[in-house]
Amino acid sequence: MNKTKKIKGINPFNEFWYDNCFMQSIIPVLCFYGVDFREVFGDEEVVYIDEGTKNPKINYSGMEIKLLSAIDLPYFLSKYNMELRCYRRSDNLINSIIHLIDKDIPVIVSIDCFYERQRFDVYQKEHLAHTILIYGYNIVKKEFYIIEHDYVNSTIFREKIISFEEVDEGNLSYAKHIEFDAYMTIIRGTVQQRTKKRANIGYRIDKAKFWLKFSECIKKYQYNDCDFIISNLNRYVLYNQIISRLKKVEINSICQDRNIRNAGVLMS
Repeated sequence: MNKTKKIKGINPFNEFWYDNCFMQSIIPVLCFYGVDFREVFGDEEVVYIDEGTKNPKINYSGMEIKLLSAIDLPYFLSKYNMELRCYRRSDNLINSIIHLIDKDIPVIVSIDCFYERQRFDVYQKEHLAHTILIYGYNIVKKEFYIIEHDYVNSTIFREKIISFEEVDEGNLSYAKHIEFDAYMTIIRGTVQQRTKKRANIGYRIDKAKFWLKFSECIKKYQYNDCDFIISNLNRYVLYNQIISRLKKVEINSICQDRNIRNAGVLMS
């Protein structure tokens, strides 16, 4: 086993904020595999969900705006002969990550930022689900090389270092709540092409119906419902800006505005 290794060709994605920290980890891996992320997500679409159409007991909280790629990422990746593999946590997490990196496979690890010392905004203050991209290690120093940002909603990602202990503790805390995606990889190879029938989208409605119901709900809101209103409005603006940038041919057009903020996602 090597004492230290860093996968060459992994670079942070700082052109704009793509929905959440998970997608910010996905894009550098796609670029590492030689894929233009705009090609993968070129047919990106804003989806309007209303779970209340299925269950009348669900109020406005069942209304949500999402990006299609975030809902059905396997379909998007399969178009380029790739698949996302999710792993449950094991007692040999650190060794498992090192083993994958030795194969030049970057690893996306889910953690609770409560245990990440460099996240001064939430360390030992708040439990926050998060993902980091690990692409190297130093066994002597017991550290991983990662792509990470400094605080919630920061659009600037860079190379940083995190200890084995922090990864293990943060991942253990995360896995107590969500078991199936303790860590993830994107694998290239023979992948069965997914159909265009995208699953698990939920009760999708058209844009006009969504905003009609949304406007009706606003009239009934109290002051403490403002977070829901702001969240959906911010998502709508953000997602449409993302799609407009994906349609640009020249990367310079994408880079003009790097100050998009995500004010409505659950993950940092």
